[in-house]
Amino acid sequence: MRNPFLSASGWSERSADDYVPFVGHVRDDAVLRTDGSVMGMLRLVGAPFALEDHARRNSRHRFRNAVLRNIADDTLTVVETMVRHDGVAPLPAGAYRSAFAADLENAYRREVLAGRERVNEWFVSVIVTPRAPVTRGLNALRSRLGRKKEAAATTASDELIRTLDDRMLVLAKAYAEMGPVRLGIREAGGVMFSEIAEALRLFLTARFLPVPMVSGSLGGSIYTDRVICGRRGFEVRTPGRPSFGTLMGFKEYPDRTRPGMLNDLLSADCRVVLTNSFRFHSRAAATGSLARKQAQMANAGDRALSQMDALHDAMDDVASNQA
Repeated sequence: MRNPFLSASGWSERSADDYVPFVGHVRDDAVLRTDGSVMGMLRLVGAPFALEDHARRNSRHRFRNAVLRNIADDTLTVVETMVRHDGVAPLPAGAYRSAFAADLENAYRREVLAGRERVNEWFVSVIVTPRAPVTRGLNALRSRLGRKKEAAATTASDELIRTLDDRMLVLAKAYAEMGPVRLGIREAGGVMFSEIAEALRLFLTARFLPVPMVSGSLGGSIYTDRVICGRRGFEVRTPGRPSFGTLMGFKEYPDRTRPGMLNDLLSADCRVVLTNSFRFHSRAAATGSLARKQAQMANAGDRALSQMDALHDAMDDVASNQA
């Protein structure tokens, strides 16, 4: 039955495709997005960070920067995600010859492990965008005009798939010691499930739930829980019980960064999703962006002269291929 109040106000609930723009699998290990770009994903075990010395940590930091520069292209977007969640498989029961050992294990499970088990999982996503996406500009214009968006892309070019495979292969070899696994499609109980969609759903709620392959939009099968946003946080209404969370970001980036600044999040007593995404720019685009920022500061009479000098040095580094 049509609701006259909703129809009069013009309000209707937006579909999942507006928030999760994924069309479906174009291959087992590649997913097509609505703007025509393709995405692949690696799951990493991680490294024993707390057991390594400072020299090793700093070398990993420099190695990561070198790897990213090797795969750099102005059509690439890289997303790094860490998820700390409670979807941990229970420890196998032990066989003990003494009653004391059995009682100790039961007490340990009850007092220490019950409800406190967490696991940290790392994911690296690579998105390859067409140089002239057909739907991006048109959809943005139609959205501003209040019109319905055009249909999403349904196919991906072979060139995009090859570029994605090349970059994923470089990342897999570079992070070989972290046990990289490229996500794709898995089978369980005669049903096919999308590992990439399961990871994306994990990013949304920090809780693992299987996502089966569907004939419709993949985004609709990922975003199935109602999310209500408030002033201080958000609520996720799941079939079992609701969850509450908050979203935080960096208001001001620190002048200097070091490995281990966010270590406390790795042992937080709650579910955490930490993500970092960036898109590569060509040398001309990066230099132009820095020059515009410097000109804006000069025209506004900004007195942060050291920052303007730093922008000049950054442009010099970009032009000389040092950044």
